[in-house]
Amino acid sequence: MSCEKIIIPTSSSESQVFTLGSCSTNYNTGDYDPGFANGTASPQEVTQVINDIQQARQPFVNKIWVASSLLVLGYFILVIIAVAIRIIVFGLEGYLGLIVMVIIITICTTPIDAVYNKKLAEIAKDSKDACYKMLDGKYKDSFESRGLRWFLPAHFPRWVELQKIMTSPGNQNTAQPIYVPPAMH
Repeated sequence: MSCEKIIIPTSSSESQVFTLGSCSTNYNTGDYDPGFANGTASPQEVTQVINDIQQARQPFVNKIWVASSLLVLGYFILVIIAVAIRIIVFGLEGYLGLIVMVIIITICTTPIDAVYNKKLAEIAKDSKDACYKMLDGKYKDSFESRGLRWFLPAHFPRWVELQKIMTSPGNQNTAQPIYVPPAMH
């Protein structure tokens, strides 16, 4: 697992940030400022979108739970095999058997971790794609007509954002292009 420190942005005059609760898989919508969008997006409407995002990603939350359970099971089986090899080959006495057991566990955890991290990245990408598909289908036009858009950051699902679409004096949209999942190209 990566130990990278991720800094979650705070809400500003240009973006409202909704973070996952520290002990839940639900986003915190309680800090939404209705004045952010000059009243064009009500707290109830924002909460509904957030609920739909949570619902769209729920199957992927379940997949993460299954993958994590399989990881724990894989480690458990690995330790049992390493202990069995130690007992069969070296017995319970001496440090050589203990060292061999630790080496076996260390060597085998590297590919297990690599497969697990690859699977987590796939699940996160699929979750993000499903959420964008839902957002584009249900909310994109409605929010863009009010100068707003939903944005899922690179570290989704840690937070989601409702952003103001910045326009130049000539009324041209200068905002970043909306994410289009690869399957929709």
